[in-house]
Amino acid sequence: MDGLRRKQLADFGANVQDEMIVVDKNIITSTGPSTGLNVAFRLLEMLTNLENVNIVKKYMRSLLTIERLVQKGFIRFVQRMLPCWKPVSCRPGRMDPSA
Repeated sequence: MDGLRRKQLADFGANVQDEMIVVDKNIITSTGPSTGLNVAFRLLEMLTNLENVNIVKKYMRSLLTIERLVQKGFIRFVQRMLPCWKPVSCRPGRMDPSA
């Protein structure tokens, strides 16, 4: 981040950190969209534990299907933690999975 932007943020009371992800109590900020997975893993760790993060990473690496996650109870867990969440499917060519 350039010096001008740092000064502007500091003038607004921000404490600029040179980190990809910064957690301040219940606020998580990051450097941009490329850190999305890391933010998701950090949030999962904060809500549960590191073991769950490692399990999800393992299943992502081995490309298991959503059915395996259902068998392991992760979908039910997510639905309990985030009641507004529901799985959606997106067919090719559809931009909005909720449509």
